[in-house]
Amino acid sequence: MIRTATFRFSLALLALCIAVPAQAATFTAFDPAGATSTTPTSIAASGAITGSWSADMKTAHGFLRQPDGTIVSFDPEGSAVTVPVGIDDKGRIWGSYTAAADRDLTYGFVRNADGKITIFDVGHSGTTDVTGFDAQAGATGYYYDRQGHVRGFVKPLHGKARTFALSGAYYTLGYAINDSGAIIGQYVDDDFDVHAFLRAPDGSFTPFDPPQSVETSASSINGAGPITGD
Repeated sequence: MIRTATFRFSLALLALCIAVPAQAATFTAFDPAGATSTTPTSIAASGAITGSWSADMKTAHGFLRQPDGTIVSFDPEGSAVTVPVGIDDKGRIWGSYTAAADRDLTYGFVRNADGKITIFDVGHSGTTDVTGFDAQAGATGYYYDRQGHVRGFVKPLHGKARTFALSGAYYTLGYAINDSGAIIGQYVDDDFDVHAFLRAPDGSFTPFDPPQSVETSASSINGAGPITGD
């Protein structure tokens, strides 16, 4: 359930033209030079794509594929595994990375369109994992505090990260954020039961579970507020 800068690999397929009927769709396969596995994670309205690629299954690098097909590889300094999660229409990319010097350390990053990369570490914990991103509201994710509990955070583009946790929760994990700043995710209570939550922009929480659920995870929320998960 808790993951730290993990990544999965698959052949990268870009649907360049979706038409009706579905059989008319066309696809373009792509990989950064030298890649044996490529995993896209986000596409901007312009068609720019970001994600991870690897040549050895031990390390991973970030990539930016421009709308013209040009691919640029990038890594924060000292990264062994770079995992971008989102790109906005100005070309800014958010994500997290695992340090090469110590695979137990993960940090968040934002890469500007000019290639400059800024890193951040929520709570100075060395366990910052970015899982969700919105161009207006910023990034969300989770980190371990000094007591060993997992807390969520929201990090706007400009300004400090704000942390949060449900009262009585052992784990609170932010998974996704929409443009109004509403965050959804998962929490584990003192009995180690697993539930989903909605955190409103004002910081208030609404825990929820579908009927007869024994474990609930929310994974995505759109701008109008509907939530999906499992």
